[in-house]
Amino acid sequence: MSDAPLGLSVLCITMINFESKYVPTSLKLKTYFKLQRSAIHQRRSQACATRNCTEPLFRPKLFISKKSPFINYNFNSRFSIACLRYLIFIEMKKLSILFLIALLPVAGICQGELKVNVHPGVELFTIVQILGDKYPQPNASAYSKEVMDYFGKYKDHPAVKKVISFDKTYTDLVELGWCMSDFPNIKIYEPAELSWYKMYGKENVLEYIKLCKDFFNDTRFWDFFQKHQARYTKWGDDLKANVDSGKLIKKLQDFYRYDAAINWDICIDPLNSWGSHAIMTKTLNPQFSDWLVYNTGYFKEGGAKDADPVFEFRDFENLVWHEGSHVYISTLLKKYQKEIDELSYLYNKDDEGMKRNQISNWPYCFDENMVRSITAALYKKYRTERAYKRQVARQTASDFIYVDELAPFIYDNYINSAKYKNFADFFPEIIKYLQAKYPKKA
Repeated sequence: MSDAPLGLSVLCITMINFESKYVPTSLKLKTYFKLQRSAIHQRRSQACATRNCTEPLFRPKLFISKKSPFINYNFNSRFSIACLRYLIFIEMKKLSILFLIALLPVAGICQGELKVNVHPGVELFTIVQILGDKYPQPNASAYSKEVMDYFGKYKDHPAVKKVISFDKTYTDLVELGWCMSDFPNIKIYEPAELSWYKMYGKENVLEYIKLCKDFFNDTRFWDFFQKHQARYTKWGDDLKANVDSGKLIKKLQDFYRYDAAINWDICIDPLNSWGSHAIMTKTLNPQFSDWLVYNTGYFKEGGAKDADPVFEFRDFENLVWHEGSHVYISTLLKKYQKEIDELSYLYNKDDEGMKRNQISNWPYCFDENMVRSITAALYKKYRTERAYKRQVARQTASDFIYVDELAPFIYDNYINSAKYKNFADFFPEIIKYLQAKYPKKA
């Protein structure tokens, strides 16, 4: 190929958001490109030598701004087309790699499915209830001692007096901490409806939340919380490693074989000595409605008073497989609402378990039977046969009477079958099965 006069400007731009903590500053980029410029120049010299190219070489000009750093290569020389193609290929490859590397942290964020932490709101409400003797005493640990040493003098605070005024106080009342956001500049969301309103009155509950915000400010709660943040993080990381080893989230994803927008939060409560439970954040604060939260505590009795609490991996399947399934099948329940409604004659509304679990209508009953059957089927696949049978027996005893039939049906015809692309394809078969198994009486 013969050389020809050439006037060309090539503008290579990399778009980078400098507000991301994962991206180097403009100063770092400038230093990086300065270091690379000599290497680029040397490669071009080698390329031209290979192509028998004797034209003067250009030098790249670098322009840096906070929003869009770029390199402007000005070609104003007689340059072989073959050489130019070679150089453009090298630089485009280099910039492509740089661009992909810049995207990696973003991908990591998108795939972040599990958070394990100490929630400041839950910790705040737990401390207030402990000071009012309205919460089981925490198991001994260095942390519980530090809490009482710091907050013990605030037993006469109005927030503590308010919770004392409640007749019967439940341990999971601390979930009201999720009505708060934007710590330390707390914003309070006031839910329109809450089960706690029926127990204590809406005005009393909302007043209590506001008084707990006052407690937060009056006691300089945030200073205490921040001082312990490194330990909170360590506790969370240790438990997260344990949970991740179970691959429970991946197992649920492998079961459904389609995506659902779910975020998982294990809320570790170092002052909780009584038990674990799920928190329905969608009823407490809509901005957290896509989070499935599981509250757990430190359950070791007689632990060392000078040691930190250790959090164990217990019953997390209930959050992932049960609560997660509610999210996964929600679109299917809407799509097949008509067919599901036609099965309403199967609603066992008079059974004690339905009343005890407040299952007040057939759609709710169907939903619960479905997720419990799916959870049992996953137990059959990933746990022991004994654990599976115990799971089915527990649901049957609670009057979720269709789990006994649906769990093995799902296991045999979906989990152990390659016939269906995903659970959405299989779902209509469940409805057909119930129609055939329990035909409507004339």
